[in-house]
Amino acid sequence: MKFLTPLAIAAFAATLAGPAFALGATPVTVTNPGDIAKAAGIQRPFQLTLSCPSNAYGNGCFTAFTQGAQRLVIEYVSVRCEQIVGQAVTALEVGTSVGGAGATHELTIGDRIGSQGYYGSGTREVNVGRKVRLYADANTQVSVSSTFAGNSGTPGYPFCVYTLSGQQVDVP
Repeated sequence: MKFLTPLAIAAFAATLAGPAFALGATPVTVTNPGDIAKAAGIQRPFQLTLSCPSNAYGNGCFTAFTQGAQRLVIEYVSVRCEQIVGQAVTALEVGTSVGGAGATHELTIGDRIGSQGYYGSGTREVNVGRKVRLYADANTQVSVSSTFAGNSGTPGYPFCVYTLSGQQVDVP
């Protein structure tokens, strides 16, 4: 029995390079890409940014943007918190309601102290970005909140900016 060497296989494969054709192939024209997106589960994309001033004990920002018969599917959450030296982020949360039951989803924080902030050496910046799959029923409120420990003696600090993105889907 004789085996082919890797070099022989590579040489044979190189002779196959080029376009492939199938017998009886017919060109396809997509006339309604919206139906294809809907069939793939992609409906109406959304993104929302909330700026939330805070204090050492926590804060909350709320929005009620689910409408009519549409459920909100939050697929990505990013948070940027600016704090003064001596503070630490202790919790970042997104609250939703499904079927009349509310839930608070806490985001994992890798670095609670952060690196030098955008506003200079006296500030620290903490960034969190998470792929999620959170649901909010139609006509309900989505909330975001953050909690900090440490000195809150500097006006305007700490604060967080939340960005939520995903899609709105029809509910039968």
